[in-house]
Amino acid sequence: MNNPLATFIDDVLKDKYGSDVPADEHEEMKKELTDKLNQWITLKVMTELAKTSPETLQDFQTMVREKNPTQAEVQEYVAGKIPESSAFLTRILLEFRNTYLGASS
Repeated sequence: MNNPLATFIDDVLKDKYGSDVPADEHEEMKKELTDKLNQWITLKVMTELAKTSPETLQDFQTMVREKNPTQAEVQEYVAGKIPESSAFLTRILLEFRNTYLGASS
């Protein structure tokens, strides 16, 4: 089974650079972009959680710092704390894509 975020990253890189990037460069770019995406998601989630309550944000920060949660654990936490979390995550992925590709939002 393919990781949806890995597929998303591949698609964004293809949209920006086409299909002619050498495999070793593509893998390095993919790693760097994955790190940027993870930072982007974390920042957006923290911003949204801060809107709910300082305690919720602090709980999330503690979880991230102490547990090193999996993507599934973060998604489960977000789903329980942010209303319409699927739409929220879709929106932040589209914002990331538009920002990376240089589109105006």
